[in-house]
Amino acid sequence: MDIMGRKKIWFILSGTLILISILALLFWGLNLGLDFTGGVLVEINTPKTADVGAIRDITKSNGVDVVISSTGDKTILIRSKELNNDQKVALEKSISEKYGKVEEKSYRNVGPTISGQFNIKTIPLSFIAPLRWTGLVRASGSNIQNAFDGIVWASFFIILFVAYAFRKVSRQISSWKFGICAIIAHLHDALIVIGLFAILGHFLKIEVDSMFVTAILTVIGFSVHDTIVIYDRIRENLRKTGETDLDQVSNQSILEMLPRDIATSFVIILVLLSLYFLGGETTKYFALAIAVGMFFGTFSSIFVASALAVAWQKWGDKRKTEAKV
Repeated sequence: MDIMGRKKIWFILSGTLILISILALLFWGLNLGLDFTGGVLVEINTPKTADVGAIRDITKSNGVDVVISSTGDKTILIRSKELNNDQKVALEKSISEKYGKVEEKSYRNVGPTISGQFNIKTIPLSFIAPLRWTGLVRASGSNIQNAFDGIVWASFFIILFVAYAFRKVSRQISSWKFGICAIIAHLHDALIVIGLFAILGHFLKIEVDSMFVTAILTVIGFSVHDTIVIYDRIRENLRKTGETDLDQVSNQSILEMLPRDIATSFVIILVLLSLYFLGGETTKYFALAIAVGMFFGTFSSIFVASALAVAWQKWGDKRKTEAKV
């Protein structure tokens, strides 16, 4: 299987997915949930055991856009971006018709649990962070700002660590290129996941919340780990063989890691899909985001990250040769 010989195919495929994701974000953005926007929180008690799914259907029939969660057998939390008193009364009346008279425990306005404002609706955290400092994208609020800064610094130290760890193979390929390409790979995966949720948010009205941010950070961590595992095998084979044919060594290394990589990812994705189809409503899209991220994280580790590093090195070598002529 000549993976490295088909570099252009992988680059075109990845580029197309990234372009679609960027366009979806620019035209539609993400459908931000209450964790980002804030809203109204109503806590009610029902005389019978509460069925979250049934109550969600009741709220939809009343034309109210809410997030429903259960804190106990007979306690329901209703969160909505906008819920005036008339809507609240009508909603409680509809629930009372099904479960008996409900008791309102609290009704209050709540702020966003994740603070931050953007002049672009949202782009992946690690992609947008450097842009914030250029003035193209502004973010305020400690939670999101700290997330931006943390990811940027983490990426910087990943580059330093990989460059140091791969210093002994710098004769065949610059160790800095490995680190930078690992970061590009995780940006690739995060951007595709966020682009997908921009599309889902536009067509299916799926909202993103704090768990979505957690899912993106999980995808980034998996992507970097998976990429470095394959890079490590390339480093090992370069040191053992002393080969200068980067395509051949990289292809051999990827094929050696391919069964392990696919098997590991397949098992994890299988569990996440089970959680998506059989789990609760609150974790459904969290599981979907990680499953999609791991799929593309595996794809980028195998087909993109190594090919990008090798193509970059060969392009640099070619320019040096042409400059000498």
